[in-house]
Amino acid sequence: GNVPWNPARFLNHSCEPNAEAERDDDQVWIVARRDIRAGEEITFNYGYDLESYKDQPCGCGTPGCVGYMVAEVFFPHVRRNRVA
Repeated sequence: GNVPWNPARFLNHSCEPNAEAERDDDQVWIVARRDIRAGEEITFNYGYDLESYKDQPCGCGTPGCVGYMVAEVFFPHVRRNRVA
């Protein structure tokens, strides 16, 4: 999404996304995880790993936000290691 021709650059990260990315051969599809209201921003979890995760803060503002843009599988680790 970090190139001008890719419309995915308009999709933002969320710790509680309403869509997810699915790979189909050489294409990536953005698929709704739930009904998305008209005018609602389309979001998905960027799925970053733990390498340098503290360099990728999250400000999605959802109730379940873990504070960093990491894959959901890493949420427990990030929550345990959060600085109060």
